[in-house]
This record gives sequence, C-alpha cells and structure tokens, in this order.
Amino acid sequence: MALYGAALFAAIGLSVFLLRAKAGLYLFEFGDESEKFVAAQMMLHGMTLYRDIFAHHGPVSYIIAHLYAALVSPTDFSYIRWVMVILALMSAASIYLSPSLKNTPARLWTVGVFLSLLSSIWVLQGIHMVLYHQIGGFLLVVPVTQLFVPLLLGDTPRKAGVVFSGLAIVISCFTAYSFGPTSVLLVLACLILVFTRTGMAGFRRFALYFTAGLAIGLLLLLSWMSVFSDLKGYLVYHFYFNQAVYSRFIDFSLADVKNVFKLSFTPATTIHSFVLVGFVSWLFVLASRFFPAADNKLRFWGSMAILIFVFAIALVNPRGGIGIHDAGFVILNMSLFALSAALCLQSPRFSTPRASAAQIVIGAMATIVAVLIFEQVSRHGISSPHQTPKNELRQHVVRMRPADAPVFEFIRSVSKPEGDMLALIFNPGVYIRSDRRPASGHYYYLPWQAAYNKNSVGGYKIDICKDIAERRPSVIFFDDWKVLQTYPIDEYEPCVPAIIKDKYTAVGNGSQLYLRSDLLTADTKSHQAEDMRLQPSPQLSTEQPLKLSMTTGPASQKGLKRIGIRFGTYAQQNAGEAELRLVRADGTEYRQIFPLSDLADNAYRHFDLDGSSYVSGQIIGVSGGGVSTWESHATNGEVLTCLTYEYADGKLGFTSGCPLY
Repeated sequence: MALYGAALFAAIGLSVFLLRAKAGLYLFEFGDESEKFVAAQMMLHGMTLYRDIFAHHGPVSYIIAHLYAALVSPTDFSYIRWVMVILALMSAASIYLSPSLKNTPARLWTVGVFLSLLSSIWVLQGIHMVLYHQIGGFLLVVPVTQLFVPLLLGDTPRKAGVVFSGLAIVISCFTAYSFGPTSVLLVLACLILVFTRTGMAGFRRFALYFTAGLAIGLLLLLSWMSVFSDLKGYLVYHFYFNQAVYSRFIDFSLADVKNVFKLSFTPATTIHSFVLVGFVSWLFVLASRFFPAADNKLRFWGSMAILIFVFAIALVNPRGGIGIHDAGFVILNMSLFALSAALCLQSPRFSTPRASAAQIVIGAMATIVAVLIFEQVSRHGISSPHQTPKNELRQHVVRMRPADAPVFEFIRSVSKPEGDMLALIFNPGVYIRSDRRPASGHYYYLPWQAAYNKNSVGGYKIDICKDIAERRPSVIFFDDWKVLQTYPIDEYEPCVPAIIKDKYTAVGNGSQLYLRSDLLTADTKSHQAEDMRLQPSPQLSTEQPLKLSMTTGPASQKGLKRIGIRFGTYAQQNAGEAELRLVRADGTEYRQIFPLSDLADNAYRHFDLDGSSYVSGQIIGVSGGGVSTWESHATNGEVLTCLTYEYADGKLGFTSGCPLY
C-alpha cells in the first residue's frame, strides 16, 4: 500500500512537472537569458568570451548555451530550457538517493513533493530560464541532500555522493562567484560534522573523495574556458567588474541578506513568504531528529553546523531580492522541505506486512495538503521578472529563433549575417529573431559598462564607439530608455547617440530602427519629415485603379531591382487578381499580375523589377478589389504612396512618414 501510493504520487508529480515544463519552453523572453544565446553564436564564429565578448556573469550559463548551439542548433534556441528540466530532475534524483532515506516509499514521496512544488512556480519564479540563480540552486541540492543532511542525521554518505557533491559545488562557484560564500560555509558545516562523528580517519576519506569531485569539475570547466574564453578576462570582468563597478549601481550590501527572512504577502512576495514557512518546517524536522540522538559534544558541534548551514542557505540570495534573484533560495528550501516530509513519513514498519495504514494515510494526506496549499498560493503570485499573474502566462509565448515578423525580415533584407547590426541599449533577443550577429563585443550597452571603460584594467576594454565607427553596421536597433529610470545613454556614453544622429537615419517617424545614411538615396534622406500622417487610399476595384504616387528621385533612378508597396486589406482575404503597371522613362510598361489573396494586411508586397528607371505607376483591378495602398499625407497637401525602393548598388529608398515593415 505504501509503495503503490508513493509511486502513484511520484508519477503524478513528475507528469504535472513535465507538462508545465514543456509549456514553459516558450514563455517570456528575458534579456539576461537571451544574451547568453547571442554570446554562444559569437563564440561559434571564433570570438572569445571575456575578451572579444563582454560578459560579467560566470561561464556556466555561457557553456550551456554554447554546447546547445554547437550540438543542437546555432539559431533556434526554442528548446534550450530543457536543460533546466534536466537539472531539476537531477536534483530530484539526488534527493531520491539521499542516504537519509531508508526505503523506496519515502524516496518516491520526496520526489513527488519536490516536483509538485517545483511545477507550481516553474514559470512564476522564472525557474524555467537559463540563469545562474536557478542553475546554482539546482547544483547545490546535491551536497545538501548527499552530504549535510545525512551527516547531521548520522547516516554515512556514499562515495559517489561525496564525489558528485564536490563536482556540483565547484560548478556552482563557476556559475556565479556569489555562490562562493554559500559553498564555503556548506563545506565547513559538513567538515565539522564529519570530524565530530568519524574523527581524523573519516575526515581524510571524506576529503579524498570530495577533492576528487572538485578536481573533476575544475578540469572540465578549465578545459572549456582555455579554448573558448580568456581566463584573465574572466577574473577582470566577473570578479573585479562586479565587485568594484556593478555593485555601485545596484547598491549591494551584505546586510541585505536579512531581507531573505522578511515576511510579506503582496503578489510579488507571496511565494517567498510561503517558502519561509517551509524553511521553518524543514529546520524543525531536522533539529527534532538530530538533538534527541546526540551526546553533548555532538550537540554543540552539530548546533554550530546547523547555524552555519542556515546562514549558507540565506547567502544563496545575498541581495535579499525576490523573483529570479530568489530562485536558488526557493529551490533549496523546496528540496529540504520535500526531504523532511519524507523523513516524517519514513518508518521501518512501511516495509513489513504489519505497516500502520493510519500512519501512512495521515502522513500522506498531510503532505498532499501542503502541496495543494502551495499550488493555491502560487495562483496569487505574479511572475518574475514580467509581473504577470499565473492565469495569464500562456499569453506570452516567444520562440527564440529567427522570426518572420516584418521588422526582422526587413533587418535581414538590409544587413549581412555577420557583424552588420547592433541592438542597443539592451535587446539581445533582436539578434536571435533577426538571425544577425553583433558588430561589437558590447552587443548591449548599460551604464556599468561605460563606467568600467572609463577606468578599465589589464587592457581589457571594448570601445563600442570605435566599433561602430570602424565596422559601420548597416542597422542599429536603438531602444533609447533610462536604465534603472536614472541613466540615459546620452549621459553615460554620449558618443553612441551622437554617431547615430550623424551617420544614421530613422526608418520612419518614432522608429527604433536606424539605417546607415549612406545606404539611402539622396532624395530619401532629404525628405524626412515630422508632419506626415498615414491614410489609406480609396479601395481598388475593376473600375477604380490605384495610382502610385512615387517619390521622383528614387523612382527615376536607374538600377531599381525591387519595389515594395504597402497594402491594407481591412483584415480580410480578398479574391481575384490585380496588375502592377509601371511606366518606364522611354514610355514602355512593366506589367505583373498578382493574386489579391497573397496580400497581408498593413504589410509590404515586394515586386522584382528589371533595373529600369520609372516615371509613374498604377495598380489595375483585373478580377477583384477591396484593397487599398497606404499613403503618407503631408500638411502641404503632398500625397505619396508608401513604397520602398531597392537598387542594384545596394542603396535603399522609402517614402517619408511610412513604416518600412
């Protein structure tokens, strides 16, 4: 009965978790995650992390992205979050294999509890994202469940568990150096317990296997870093930069760790507060099992180890933040809560025919109720970092791969794949969806990067303005906003907006896309106006053709190889055919019939031409109508059809006041 019930509960927990994890593959984009994907693409093309590519996070998340790009897909990152699912299942396996669990029903119960709790907040807390907070949290589950809890309760850690704990700890430290204090304190607490319980002989055996795990982890990490990253640059950007520069902008203080224990039941903090309830629960369970069986000496040193361990868990979130910053703290506490729940259910009598059914049922029901309460609580939280309620999560599907949206198709049409665009200030997802590589190692640019560049060390400096001036990217996606509502880029790096203003032209009023001005025809650059408005033309019919009011300069210029016409279909699909007629300078006509059903609403339809110059044009309704062209109306009465012009020499033209995509 105990085994079947526990197996059923574990199967349900696993199924729910996998279903929610699958749904989370495509939910939300977060720049801190997608910038790792862009860096991975740059590394595939020969650039070096921490030297050619700016990065101030630890290498592990970049390693994950790089391996995915090399082994799965260099452009489609839609499935990379399965890595987080694997890490979660690895943590569940570590809990299942904890030496403190003595029978299969208890092991299955703890897996069911852990995965059920995790599924409730998988997307809500951003645990589905490839970020260092989450990665480190899952890794640290291994030494917590394989070393600390067994040592505290008098169970002997397995050799493999000690080795994998050393491996997990060293990888967590390379995930982010902020996990270093937690790792040191966790190891110290384990060493105290090892020495107190087993003496010097046991201490030496433990140190041998633990050091072997550390060595394996270091070997793997340094092997990758020696090829794809700069080791000195890693020290400069990850340690010096974060500690000396970045910490000033986030006002970091170690005293902030006290906020970890702050109770609050606002939507943003509800999950954290209920995790604190779990924190008290597992601490009580472990203490109630340790103290009654310990002698005075062991009680003293065990108390010290518990205090150190509690502080280590708190330091997983040294900034005392909520949301994604809280992910590691949440993961560790859920694993400890699940393990303590299994300890409560665990009894030698479970494996005998005389098992107490009442004990099993009461314990199981209490566990299930705790999981259901946590699930209900999660419904009142909001997601991090997007502040979206749980019932609205499915509305935010974003696939991290090249997209066919008009803006990204346009970027691809006017730029080369390698080093021909920048997305500033912080829009790394644009590179992925437009399938373009950055023109600078500063593929985003925030105030702390500028502050460091003013006082760089060791020769590690990437000059973004020099990169823009020398590499002259065709396209700059420039989302100009105040970072932290305080720092505008024209103050922290004024050369960037100055170059954009001097050398680039916006592709429409209010657009975030800027094209290099020398790519545009002279007529196009001279007709950028602020006082134009868009209106649809009269609708096409067999009796009513649509005149194309063309900008004189671009239309008559020789070498016109393609023209785009922006149509409006009134959100419907129209039947029949129409014919484009363009009159050449010599009086002859270019004609092309096209189906109206192919037209997209508020989008350009492109027509390949023969390189002639043209003086006028119109669209004739052959067997249908109901569509319009978009027009730009100036205050002086001038009306121009929204057209784009592409020339054999690479230059572009477009109608002033019209969007280009």
